[in-house]
Amino acid sequence: VLNYEFVAGYQKSDRTSNAFAGDDTFYIIRNYRGYERGTVTATDPEFKAAQLPFGGELVTENTSAQSYNVQNKVTFTKNFNQDNRLSAFAAVEIRSVSTKGKYNTIYGYLHGRGEGLAQPTPLDEIVPMGGASIPTGWGILGDIYSGRWRSTNRRDNFFSAFGSIAYTFKNRYDLYANLRHEASNRFGQDVNNRYDPTFSVGVAWIASDETFFKDNLKGYIDFLKLRLTYGSQGNVLTNQGPEMLIEKSRPSSVYGEYYNKLSRLENQLLGWERTYSWNAGLDFTLFNNKISATFDYYYRKSDPMSSERLPYE
Repeated sequence: VLNYEFVAGYQKSDRTSNAFAGDDTFYIIRNYRGYERGTVTATDPEFKAAQLPFGGELVTENTSAQSYNVQNKVTFTKNFNQDNRLSAFAAVEIRSVSTKGKYNTIYGYLHGRGEGLAQPTPLDEIVPMGGASIPTGWGILGDIYSGRWRSTNRRDNFFSAFGSIAYTFKNRYDLYANLRHEASNRFGQDVNNRYDPTFSVGVAWIASDETFFKDNLKGYIDFLKLRLTYGSQGNVLTNQGPEMLIEKSRPSSVYGEYYNKLSRLENQLLGWERTYSWNAGLDFTLFNNKISATFDYYYRKSDPMSSERLPYE
């Protein structure tokens, strides 16, 4: 029997999150005001030294994710006779995931007063206490330019070709094999590492269907199956790549010009993470199906990938 399947899917999700610290929270008192609200007046030194005498902090994040996948699959099954059965399939799949988001911080947020905003104290009006210095630059608003605002826009594309074949003899001896071939855009133009073939092979034996089991252990062992598999798996770091990247940055406060900086060094040795694993398993039921259990033993060996910051020289 030969069958063809076509499967397509599309997903879209939008997430909005808001988190705020009110002006009565310890976080605001410690970082921006220095005193509890209501304990000082506008003429007190503590009030004049506060960067944010009114309001709290609001953090907003909006993320939109879209993904689609298209799969074409052909399956084949054949019973040659009562003792021999063969099944197989082959498929190709395309997947793409894109993510866009914005993260922003707002100061002076008045949650309980119509969700308005209170203006931070201008730098030229701050009167420091206890020998402290006047904040420089944009003061509290300078945090926005130091990571409290950011934008993300990323797309990951994958192509897969995979298949499987299984042979069963007398309904108790199984042989099967799987092969998968992946490709990812995370490796740029590096055709040597862009593709990742993985595989697995296995055998299984339903020992409880053997005649000597049925004749000697009936009523004790109802079902007994032994499994053994060996295979490999691949993984790719989505935040790494083999090519050097230069980031176009905002204007420099020192030179008064736009500048570029090195955000990722070249790594021609980067490839797919590979994991090889053995798995031995045992499934059984005992005493007229009153007791059942499954045991598995794994052994895995990987060449793990890791990311590490490198010093600039």
